[in-house]
Amino acid sequence: MTETQSNAKNKTQDTVQAESKKTLEENHYIPLLRAEYFVPFIARFKDFENNIYPVLKEAGLPDTVLSSKPEYLSEAALQNYWQSCIVS
Repeated sequence: MTETQSNAKNKTQDTVQAESKKTLEENHYIPLLRAEYFVPFIARFKDFENNIYPVLKEAGLPDTVLSSKPEYLSEAALQNYWQSCIVS
């Protein structure tokens, strides 16, 4: 990953985190999305990447997301995950 890509990725993650924090402060809720819609995409990414766990950790998703089948996932964590997939 080049320095420019790394800077763009950090800037995007900082923006997402700032927006999430602002939402939390204004509305006092954590935006959640139904995991059943996203877990298949995460599982599919595993077909292309041997070790997806560093990406999951960086995004803020639990490394057991594929085995535990959570009902909901944090919107911010999913946004971070998609950004990590796009940049890598």
